[in-house]
Amino acid sequence: MTRKAALFACLALVFSPTARAGGAGVAGQTDPADAASDQPDLASLGAPNWTIRFEPVVYYSALSGDLRLPSGGTRGDKIELTDLNLDSPRLSPKGRLMAARGPWRITIGGESVTTNDRGATVPFLGRIGEAPFRAGDRIISDFSYQMFDVNASYLVYRRRNKENGPVEVDIRAELLAGLRLHRADISSVVTHATPRPAGTVTTAGADELFAEPVIGGRVEFDFARTYGIDVEITAGGFSAGDRSSFSFSIEPGFVYRPIPEVGLRIGYRFQYVDLSSGNGPGEFEWSGAIAGLYWGAQISF
Repeated sequence: MTRKAALFACLALVFSPTARAGGAGVAGQTDPADAASDQPDLASLGAPNWTIRFEPVVYYSALSGDLRLPSGGTRGDKIELTDLNLDSPRLSPKGRLMAARGPWRITIGGESVTTNDRGATVPFLGRIGEAPFRAGDRIISDFSYQMFDVNASYLVYRRRNKENGPVEVDIRAELLAGLRLHRADISSVVTHATPRPAGTVTTAGADELFAEPVIGGRVEFDFARTYGIDVEITAGGFSAGDRSSFSFSIEPGFVYRPIPEVGLRIGYRFQYVDLSSGNGPGEFEWSGAIAGLYWGAQISF
């Protein structure tokens, strides 16, 4: 074989499809299909159809923190919810509805925590709102808190190994922004252990509503389309005049889907709130947290 013929034979070997396929196993080379599988699945970002997910859960949560109720006269004291026996955990409703299309997702969610007719015998002297009390008096309180938020999130990162890995893994990261509403409704009645002068105030209460912008992020890990882990972190705040609000929440969750459309969900939610309105004797203030486990369902269609 001449040198020219040998050169053509080498070139044919290098550029032939069979030779390229056979060289994929050489150390240091990457299969183009494998490389593409590690990139964001851009085709899925433009999916034209809406997907809906509904997550109704039961929230076993407790309230905590310091509370000050408004007064028409002398400024009320700041009292811990523990001293009012308002910190016992309760079963409450919680849930969210998500609609996604392409890289966008809209989420509407909320929770409600209510504790009623909680009595406590106070061991100290003080004033709740405008109602004074002494050691040995009994205070009966109701506390109701609702949170509602709506946000839009955008998919900023996605990585899927599809069928090339031993287990199908789908990783998603989203940034979100929206609006959050807080409502706190509290009432207390003081029952005196000993007679007090006529006209002594025995009731106190407040019903407050706050709105704030919220931002955050969400990360989701799906394994084999059966198991999922997700974490959502949000923070919001607003201040105008004598009203201000701030909140921070973190919510890790786990889901098991025996079938693709239905899953069992369990998780934990912690939310810190700092709500304040008015000033002087008329000031309302609650700085505390709502935290607990939740469990329920995840339904997709």
